[in-house]
Parts: sequence; C-alpha cells; structure tokens
Amino acid sequence: KKAAFQTYVFFVLILGAVFLATYYFYRLTSTEFLERKIADSLLTITENVDEAISYKMDSDYQRLEHYMDGKTYDEVDGEVLNGLLSEDIEFARITEDGLEYKGLLLLFNQTFIPENTIENKISIVNFSDMIIGTTDTKSYIFFNVNDVLFFIDSNSYLNKMFLSSEDLPENMYFLINKDGLIYYQLDMEANNKFYEYYLRSSNSEQVATSVKEQIYSGEASYKTSITFSNKEYYLCYSPVSNQSTSNEFYVVYLFETESAFSSMGMLTYQLVTLFGLYCLIVILAIIGIYIILMRKNSDIEGSMVIHYYDKPYIIRVNKKGKILGYNSTVRRTISRRMKYKYVNEFEHEDGVDLVDAIKKQTPFTVSFDDVDDLRKSVLMIPVKNIFSKYLVGTDITYQDSSYKSKTLHNQITNLPNLDLLLDVLDRHIKYLEHCAVKDREVLKSSIVLFDIKQFSNFNKVFGRKMGNQILCKISERVKKYLDGKNADLYHTEIDLFAIFFDSLESFEQVSAYVEEIIDLFKKPLEIDNNNLIVDIKCGIFNIELQKYDKLDARKAYENCQITLMQAKSLTSLKYAVYNATFSTAATKEQAMTKDLSIAIEKNEFVMFYQPQYNNEERRIVGFEALVRWDNPKYKFQSPAIFIELAEKNNMIIQIGRFIMDQTFQAAKRFEKYNIHVSMNVSPVQLMQAGFVNEVLECANKYELKAGSVAIEITETFLMENFNYIIEKLNLLRNKGFSIHLDDFGTGYSSMLYLKELPINTIKIDKEFIRHLATDKYSRAIVNKIVSLARSLELDIIAEGVEKDDQNQVLIKTGCNIIQGYLISRGVSFDDAMQLVNEYNVEKTKQIAKVKKVKKG
Repeated sequence: KKAAFQTYVFFVLILGAVFLATYYFYRLTSTEFLERKIADSLLTITENVDEAISYKMDSDYQRLEHYMDGKTYDEVDGEVLNGLLSEDIEFARITEDGLEYKGLLLLFNQTFIPENTIENKISIVNFSDMIIGTTDTKSYIFFNVNDVLFFIDSNSYLNKMFLSSEDLPENMYFLINKDGLIYYQLDMEANNKFYEYYLRSSNSEQVATSVKEQIYSGEASYKTSITFSNKEYYLCYSPVSNQSTSNEFYVVYLFETESAFSSMGMLTYQLVTLFGLYCLIVILAIIGIYIILMRKNSDIEGSMVIHYYDKPYIIRVNKKGKILGYNSTVRRTISRRMKYKYVNEFEHEDGVDLVDAIKKQTPFTVSFDDVDDLRKSVLMIPVKNIFSKYLVGTDITYQDSSYKSKTLHNQITNLPNLDLLLDVLDRHIKYLEHCAVKDREVLKSSIVLFDIKQFSNFNKVFGRKMGNQILCKISERVKKYLDGKNADLYHTEIDLFAIFFDSLESFEQVSAYVEEIIDLFKKPLEIDNNNLIVDIKCGIFNIELQKYDKLDARKAYENCQITLMQAKSLTSLKYAVYNATFSTAATKEQAMTKDLSIAIEKNEFVMFYQPQYNNEERRIVGFEALVRWDNPKYKFQSPAIFIELAEKNNMIIQIGRFIMDQTFQAAKRFEKYNIHVSMNVSPVQLMQAGFVNEVLECANKYELKAGSVAIEITETFLMENFNYIIEKLNLLRNKGFSIHLDDFGTGYSSMLYLKELPINTIKIDKEFIRHLATDKYSRAIVNKIVSLARSLELDIIAEGVEKDDQNQVLIKTGCNIIQGYLISRGVSFDDAMQLVNEYNVEKTKQIAKVKKVKKG
C-alpha cells in the first residue's frame, strides 16, 4: 500500500510538471513557429513564380532558336512568328549603331550599353532607355537569337506568371536585377530602384544593406520584417535560374504581415488543436504507464516471494551498481562473497559496463568461483523496481562454451561471424584512439570485404548443399593463403566474407594482398568432380581515425560494404578502395529510392512520345513511348538513373505496368493513322514469370490490332540471356507484336544472333549518328549496319538524328526511318497528335528530301 501511494503521488507530480512545461513551451514557441511557417509558405510561392518564369523564358528561347535554325533576319515571317508563342511578338536586327526595325534604323542612346543588355540571350529593357527620341517607357522582354531581336511587352508576358493577388495576402511583386533596378512592377512605372525606394526610404541603412547582401548571395530566402509606407511586410526573393541568360534577375514579393497572419488563421487553430490533443495523449499515456507499472510491480513482488529461497540467483543493487543484498542461492554459492561490493567487481566481458547494462535492462554474463572453487557462469537479467533494481540470474556454466561458439561462428564454414568481427573492430578502434591520445605510432590496419558474383545462381542450379560446399572451399582457400599473415577471415553473411588485416607497413600492402586473393580464384574449385569457376569482387576500407570524426566498428563495416557495392557496379574493376564520395552516393541513392517508392504510390509518372519519321513515305510512322518522373527534385536528371534504380529495387515491375497501360491506350488512338507505338521493356520485366500473359491481357483490354505495338529490348541484355528469353519473344511476335532491338552496335551482336532472334527492326545507336556527317568511320559503320539489316530483311531506325546533314547521309545509305530532335523531342500525347496532324494529315510540315549534287 505504501509503495502504491508513493507511485500515485509520483505520477501526479510528473503529470503537473509535464503540463506546466508543455504550456510554457507552447507560449514560447507558437508565435515564432507561426512566423516561420508563414514565411516558408510565402517563400514557396515566390520560388514557384521564379520557376515558372525560368521555364517559360527558357522554353520560349528554345522555340525561337529552333525556328531561326538556318534562317536570316530577312526570312523571318511575322505571321508564323505570332503563332509560335502565345504573345504578340515583334522583331528587329542589331546593327553597329542601333536596331533595324521594319526598314527603319533606330539609333542607340549614347549611355546605352548593348553588351550588358540586348546582346545577352535574354534581357529586359525600356525602349526609352535604349533608342534616341523614343518616349515608350514600357519594359520589354528581348530574346537575342544570332543578333535577331524578338521582343514582347513584359507586362503581358510576365503578369500571368505572377499569382493572382486575390488568392494571396496583400502583396506587391517585382522583377529586379542585381543592382536593384525594377524591370517589372504591376500597376506602376518600373523606373525606381527597389533598394532606394522600398528599402532605404523606410528602413535603416543596416537593414537595407543586409537585404542587399542576402540577395547578392544568389539563394532564395526571406526577411520577416521590412517597413514600407508605415506597414510591415515579409520580403521574399528568389533568383531566376535561367539557362539562357547571363543577367541576374530576381523575383521579389512584399507580403503585408497582418494580411499574411490573417490568411494563416487555420494554422493557428490547428496548432491549438494539436496542443490539446497532445495534452490528452500525455494524460492517457501517464495513466496507462501507471496502471502497467503497478501490475508489473505486483508481479515482481510475487515472483520475489516465490523464488527468494529457490534456485535463481537474485542480487539487489542501486542505480550506481552498489550491491544491497543477495538471496539464499547466492549466499550458499558464492565463495568469499563479501569481497563484492559493486556489481562491476564480478568478472565479466571486457568493455562491458554492467551499470550501464542494468540501466538499459540488457542481459549480461558474470563469472565467479563457488564454495567448491568451481568456475560458475551466470546469465543476469536486470529487472526494475521503483527505488532499486534486481538482477535475476540463471546458471549457464555448462552451456556457456557451446553457446558462445554457436553465436559467434558461422554454422556452415565455422568461421567467426559478423558479431565477432564487430567486437574485434570495436576493441581495435579503441586501442587506436588510446594510442592517438598518447601520441604513439601504430601500424596500419584495413578491412577487406568480398563476395561471390552470382552466388544465388549456384544455389539455383546445383542446390543449396553444393552452395554450402562452395562456401567451405572458398574459406579453406583464403584461410590457407592468409596463414602466416597478420590477418583473420570472417564469414559475415550468406556469401560475404571479411578479412581484418592488422600490423600493415602501408595501405598499398593490403591492395597487393587483395590482388593475390583475386588471383586465387582463377583456378577452378573442384567439388564432386565438377570444376567451378567463381568470380569475386572486393571492397577495401583503410582504418584511418584522423580522417573521420566518429568512427566505430559498425561504421567501418558499413563503409566497407559501400565500397564493395561500388566495385560491383563497375564491371571493369575487381576491387575498390573506400572514398568518402561513396557514402554520399549511397545516401543520395537511398533518398531517391525512398522518393521513388512514394512516386509509385502517388503515380507521379507521365508518358512522352518521340516520333519516328519515314523519309520515303514523308510521314510519321511510329512513336517511342518514354516514361518521365514528374518530380521537380529530379527534373534535370536523366530518366535512365531512376529506371536503373527501379530495376535494382524491383520497382520497375509496377512502373512497367503503368507504362504498358499508357502505351497501349495511346497505340489504340494512333491506330487510325496507321502509326505504331514502341515500348521499352526492362530486363527485370521480361525475366518475370507471367510477363507475356500480362502483355496479352493489356492488348485485349484495348482491342489492339496486330502491329500496333512494338516491344523494344536492349542488345546487351539480349545477348546475356539469349537462350532464356527467345521463347518469350517468339510468343509475342506470333501474337502480332513487332520486336525492336535497341542500341544496336553497342553490345555483343553477331550475324548468328541476328539470324536466330525473332526481331523485326534494329535501331542504330545515337553514338554512331552523332558525327555521321563529319566522320568517315561513323559513316562506314552505319553503312555496314544498314547493309547487314537489309540482307536479313530487317527494318532500320536511326536514333539521335538532330541535323539535316545527318539525315541526308542516312537516306543515301538506305536508312529511311529516323528518330530525333530533327523532327521533335519527346512530347505529351496531345502534342504528339498535333505532330501527326501537321506531318501526316495537313502536311504543313515536312523534312527536306535528299539534296541532289550539282554536276560540273
């Protein structure tokens, strides 16, 4: 009853303290939290506007650049130009002294410097500042394409990209340059300098200078308190990350503080709700813990009564590890028990702090001599009581030796396992730290991790018993090599082995050892009259404490694992030595893997279609379906990166199903134009059981005709798995699917493979097309590929065709179907339909025919 009352009072006090601390913390942080959240939200708005402006400027410039490809100023068609962009656009030509505009020569003001403005790819200028005698004070966006200036009224161009003030707190927005000159400002003439008019007019010079320096840093940020016209504003700014201009533009927003707070009223309500919910959870948790502890306390007290005179060893200690009492079993068993005043005085494993283990309730083993001078091993399990702790022990004297052996050694090879390796590394690192403190010089040490390439295939083909024999043979061969060296071999995982090298003269020495170990396996392993060749990959981590802030055994082993992964990813290397960039790459890959998993759940993928044009038929005959990840975080990364990662983590199966559904849906809509769609298939998908049935079910779902879809597979994978997948390809071809062999010429092709494979088309890799017009070797290779394909009655598609002179060479060699930027990059389905309309239906667009060579 006394213990129950004490526990009750204790929890009431704890509950009161938690309430007071929580309320104080809420009052202290809620205002600051709201300000930070509001500022972050407003900064996001600013960055979104910045991204919209950057993207539009870049895409419009690229459209104009593509339009002007091969054109001069005199060939510019104003009507075509106005249909190119969504704004009214004018054009002029830069001369030495001014602009040529509609047959007139407009001279520059003497103070105007073209080099700093309109000679850049993109600029924003007032005509009144640029041309003599001009009163037009509006600002214009100028696009310079080979000294031809295209210009648009900045108000009509930019206004739609700034968010509507109706949906935001009261605000003002600007587009300024680094010097603070306002290029664009709604409802006011843009002739003020932002710094002087908006900052220095109402704020101290220190505040104005601070803001100016922050903007100069080139990073998006905000300032929470700016005064203008007797009102407080949030200032948010973001640099325009534009690839087409060297000028430095900034999007700037001034959000009125009071309006911003009122618009975020819901956040305040949510914060109060969360606080109330938190308090309720704390109350319920404390009551629950109190009930549980009282029940556990009752159980412990009952157990103590039952077992006090029974076999278990029970020792009562305080929080500092001081021994307060024993039960009768301990008193009868321990010899010279009075010498033990503290629990740490018992013999135990080196490096284990028993007081810390008791606090964490972690079991541990102690040893002592009994009254007959026999050695006893007792496994102690710490149990909490309210004001003290009990150690409840079990005699494991006769189990201890075999128990340790089993838990610290691999059951197949009988080599020390990962736990023992980590223990050895932990003690070794502590020794190195001690030597560093004492300024003692020590010899070098390294960890080597190696595994067997494609070990899972051995298990599948020969069975697990043979796989175990392979592991034993490998361990025997490496152990024999390490005999006489300062090194120990460990079997850490299924087919993963580690070697700890100690007392090395130099780190180059371990690299030499690794090369010799790799050479060991050039000789086959003889198992049950079978000669098996195994290939290993190695990762080396050199233990250098001065290079790392906090290096422990687990981190050292993980670094070695990362290095082994790096070696396995590079086919040309047999081993790799750890570099700090490996960890960074691994961290980025982990982040991308997590984001990719979320992307699959949220369906963040979109499909693009790149046209394939037949020069002979003068029309688009097909599209290649290309998947893209619609995530701003990865918009500048090649799709090949996330596809490779998806294949590695088996996520490509789900992504592949999305691609298949979208591709077949698009193919159905292209059928009436006699256009097929080709779909890239990952090796992981093709190797999956049931893949052919999935394809056929999806085709039946959309009632596709034969020939509407082509399956694309890469050459390298095809050659490595030829015998396994040829049956699947035959099934698909017999069901009306065309088979395309992608990236032809980059793998291990042979005439024998091409003859036996059920393929309809080969695609010439873009690397052979890149220098086709200027390199005789590229032309010779393409000629040979085309000749080979024609002899085997295969169609040919040339990828990566970007220029007309490349196309001319391809037509002359007999390759009529091309794919590349000369026609179009990958576009959305709606834009793809527009291309079909322009090239196939209305025929308003065409690719140039073969140019005839003039005689004489």
